[in-house]
Amino acid sequence: MPDDTLNPVVGIDLGTTYSSIARWDGERIDVYRMHDGQESIPSIVHIQDSGTPLVGEMARPRLMTDPSNTVEKAKRFIGDETKVYTLRGKPYTPVDISSLVLQRLKQDVEKRYPKTAGFDIAGAVITHPHYFKFPQIARTQEAAVKAGLPVLRLASEPVAAALDYGFTNYSRMEKTGSEKILVFDLGGGTFDVTVIEVINEATKLTFKVLATGGDDMLGGTNFDEALAQWALNAQGIKFDGLKPEAKSRAVANLMEQVIKTKRELSSVDSSYLTVPNILPGQHMELEITRAQFNKILEPSCERIRRILSDTLTTARLRSGELNKSLMIGGSSLIPVMEDIVREETGVDPWADADRHLAVCRGAAFLAAMDDGRVTKKEIVIEEVTAHALGVRAAGNVFSVMIPANRAAPVQATRIYTVKSSSFEVQPFQGHGRLVTEPTVTALKPISITGVRLGPNGDADVKITFSVNNQQILFVKIEAPGVSEQRQLEV
Repeated sequence: MPDDTLNPVVGIDLGTTYSSIARWDGERIDVYRMHDGQESIPSIVHIQDSGTPLVGEMARPRLMTDPSNTVEKAKRFIGDETKVYTLRGKPYTPVDISSLVLQRLKQDVEKRYPKTAGFDIAGAVITHPHYFKFPQIARTQEAAVKAGLPVLRLASEPVAAALDYGFTNYSRMEKTGSEKILVFDLGGGTFDVTVIEVINEATKLTFKVLATGGDDMLGGTNFDEALAQWALNAQGIKFDGLKPEAKSRAVANLMEQVIKTKRELSSVDSSYLTVPNILPGQHMELEITRAQFNKILEPSCERIRRILSDTLTTARLRSGELNKSLMIGGSSLIPVMEDIVREETGVDPWADADRHLAVCRGAAFLAAMDDGRVTKKEIVIEEVTAHALGVRAAGNVFSVMIPANRAAPVQATRIYTVKSSSFEVQPFQGHGRLVTEPTVTALKPISITGVRLGPNGDADVKITFSVNNQQILFVKIEAPGVSEQRQLEV
């Protein structure tokens, strides 16, 4: 039997603003506490003069004292190959920053045990937003490997949260039945909404994703920025004349107080936003009510309502079919978000959801399942494609082969005509009419040579896309004289 203490399998929620880690202890899920006693760390990295990184709570004050060498919310850019932070004169990518956050989680757990104890993490499941595209997921895995974690797999955050719910409520139940649940995941930087059917049988527990939607650039950060801009406008304050370092420091000071006020408004009807010396000799102090805050959030709330409504429609739920709403992520605690879910679904949010830790808990359960440590029941996860997949056609048209929200495994074949013996197949992922739109992402191109052209100087090319249940894309290309298959593995 594996040693669940010294050789555990773990689940990690790599969050935009906070990250956490949990393990399977043989019977239940245990969330590790960090060296400061907290169950999560801020996803903030500061590079010291020596080049040594500070990660977590120790790095937070440096957002104000040394902002040019401090990074937060790198997860938002983890799929952006052009994004580079220069810290102490050295380049760091979002992958580098994310790996330091993951490394800090790993090291804090390792420090709980003497070096002679033989502690070693046996496997890890790292989560990501369901609405991430392949490059973002691949970079997340790259960060985990760089941090020295033995990756079992990556998993979507809503599915992990549903697994935590399923383990808590069904894993030991013999009673059969099913229910449809909504996972509303609103964190610091991303938004996912997923409808999942949980099917409980005597020897099997199935999680069937019915539909998913989201926005990987919508979250608490947007709310913070909107509130900060409202406050600056209300008091006529501008940072235009400040030097870059002074401006960064002033913005960090403002954002710290904005976040504090935002959290207070989740429990009180009004609060004061107070920032001493926001500019030399100038203070900010103004009252804001929850109603005003809701008004400030209206543009974001409309986006959230639309995504939620579209996802419920895609899931084809009839009135009364949704049994539970699980709200997770720190930003889901904002009262207006609960109002939106209640209005759109007719279901009150489930009160027992652990909004901050459900994702890492579910990931730990999945790690135990993958490593063969959960034997009570067989666990089955049935996924869907989060985004459409296709190729570039004439005129930069996004020729969709596999639409979004198709149950995996799924396969589609299209025939295209080429007029050259060599060409490039460029897969794309996203949504939009043209591949040049910002909502469509280019994947790794595949170069083909040696095609035999027909008498008319052309040839038919058969392209097959296949996505398996692990969300791995296979591309097969067949043409006269050519048969090639590539795998885009996350």
